[in-house]
Amino acid sequence: GSACTFDLLSVAKEDFDAAAKKLIAEYDGFCVTIPYKLDIIPYLKRVEGDAEVFGAVNVVKDRVGYNTDGVGFMLMLENSGVDPNGKKILVLGAGGAGRSTAAALKAAGALVLLYRRNRRLLKEACEELGVEAAESVVPCDIFINCTGVGMHESTGQSPVAGEELNKCLTAVD
Repeated sequence: GSACTFDLLSVAKEDFDAAAKKLIAEYDGFCVTIPYKLDIIPYLKRVEGDAEVFGAVNVVKDRVGYNTDGVGFMLMLENSGVDPNGKKILVLGAGGAGRSTAAALKAAGALVLLYRRNRRLLKEACEELGVEAAESVVPCDIFINCTGVGMHESTGQSPVAGEELNKCLTAVD
């Protein structure tokens, strides 16, 4: 194995340009999370795979951007003994993580319903992915939160009520 260091950096929006340049110059690779999954792209040589398809980067290696959201999500389900095949799954959020997760679930044989507050962007995402739009939080086998609710200024909040989650077999945040 190789020795590596994983540093946690929190970057203010106004410091992003300097931080991105420093990361690219000093690190072999790094992870990126919201709200910078799109902002990092202009600093890269190219994007590949799901990062190119969904326009969001969460891993950078040698100035190439990747998106491991969908693959990582499916591995987490597998390791948890959850089989999405044939399940009705509601994915809340249609950003990079939501779209890549929805695409991976659809490829695994799930009936995917996508929900996003912005109806125009929801329609675009559903057409892009070939999944159905949910008009609201609907009963499902598996509920997945791919929004930023619960992070940053919304820490401790949930995008759905507890009684809705109790109707699901599995919930993932």
